[in-house]
Amino acid sequence: MNNFSFPFHLAFYSFAIVLIFFMSLIYTEDILLFQKLEVETGWQPNPEVYLGRVLIAISFSVGVGIFSYIFAVKFTLKLREFSQLILDWARRYLPEYDLSLDSGYKEINELKETFRYAVYSNKSKETANISNIIDENNKLFIEQILPFLQNFEKPNLPNLDIALFPNKSFLLANDYLDCILTRKGIIFILAGFSQNDPLTASYKARLQSIISFAKEVYYLEEEELLSAIQTTIRTYKFPKLNLTLFFVNSETFVIKFLHFQRTPILIWNETQLEEIPVIGETEYPFIEYNSDLRSQVLNINNYFIVISDRILDKKFFESEKYLIDWKKNIEANKIYFTSAKQILEHLRLYLDSILKEKGSTEKVDDFYSCIVVGRKGEKFVKT
Repeated sequence: MNNFSFPFHLAFYSFAIVLIFFMSLIYTEDILLFQKLEVETGWQPNPEVYLGRVLIAISFSVGVGIFSYIFAVKFTLKLREFSQLILDWARRYLPEYDLSLDSGYKEINELKETFRYAVYSNKSKETANISNIIDENNKLFIEQILPFLQNFEKPNLPNLDIALFPNKSFLLANDYLDCILTRKGIIFILAGFSQNDPLTASYKARLQSIISFAKEVYYLEEEELLSAIQTTIRTYKFPKLNLTLFFVNSETFVIKFLHFQRTPILIWNETQLEEIPVIGETEYPFIEYNSDLRSQVLNINNYFIVISDRILDKKFFESEKYLIDWKKNIEANKIYFTSAKQILEHLRLYLDSILKEKGSTEKVDDFYSCIVVGRKGEKFVKT
């Protein structure tokens, strides 16, 4: 039986099952009907009746077997056509399948595998090169567009000393940075992604659109505006988003903030740097409700410093070690900051010195993003 094809198997089994069914039916009829008639009336059916029923059963079984055979043959042919269609598609779009079929001979299979590797390893290299060229072209295209997406003047508030870098999105790796002037102060946003590519650039463009809409309703209560920005951001669920969003009240100097970054927020308190510890997630969690705001009071001549996590993405800056070293550098050189711009520039130059010390050709401006906001002392406030 193993030498017969699938249609023969199916036809034989169909014939046997149907024949057994009819013979069982015939004998059941004899037991239940004819034997009862024979006992009651003495009548016996003619042998022709038995033979006729058996012939009918055999004929019907043969008919079912032939029908099963024809069905199986047609089904097999259609299945082969379908398999050929799939194989043709694979050969067109996945050409490595051309040589992947088993020939049945070990030596031929080994030769075929060697030849296949030689052919398609070159094709893989060509594909990788083309992909790299496309990625580079996309990157150049995005970098040409980015400066037009974000370009704003540094805001001037009488009681606040503000320094920002950058104020343009020159490069793909820079975090998105922007601000919104409100009735009682100013809102800042610093947002970025650990991976920088055309896709994340589109995310930054979307964030820029959200902030642009927020600027149109600057007259709303600041906490209500922060809540609306959060709600809108949560609907998009940007993957691996590092986000710092905060409002500085220029009357009470209370800062309400959200911080989802590995780098802690720093406070310059006239003599030294202090950290506001990171609590919870270091990436925006996109939970079903808006995250709670934290508070910090900004005293006179103190500075609130937000630094981008893109610095930590570079191999030369291990975790927050560079912050510890920066603090030691400030203490060793007895540096006293009197403006937000001084802090911004000192950190930038310090990071640049680390890059030069490590022999890196990268420029710190390519990934450095920072916001520094200070409360001016009485002598700095214009009247």
